[in-house]
Amino acid sequence: MAKIQEVLNNQHKYRVDLTYQRPTGAWSKEDNACLIDTILRGEPIPLFFLNYNSTEKLYYIVDGQQRLHAIRQFFENKVKLNKKFSGQEKHGQSFNGDSPISDEDREKL
Repeated sequence: MAKIQEVLNNQHKYRVDLTYQRPTGAWSKEDNACLIDTILRGEPIPLFFLNYNSTEKLYYIVDGQQRLHAIRQFFENKVKLNKKFSGQEKHGQSFNGDSPISDEDREKL
């Protein structure tokens, strides 16, 4: 079972099949921030479903593409925490930008 960090480190091994997945970025920044807040709170999120193609040696994302994109965007500091979900004290924090999340929160991801 792959961990999210493994997927982010090996993005070249993962593909989205757009015949049954919406295009990347269908979620708003607010949707992305809500997911990150959910993870940081330790609340459950749906599983990611992948299909391995042994001929191509690639994993196709069957379900979870928007969630993976949101997490990637947060790691790249393109999504920041929102006071609506995370409270005023964490508003504007990103993974490792100008106002980074705490080491404790980083470990949760």
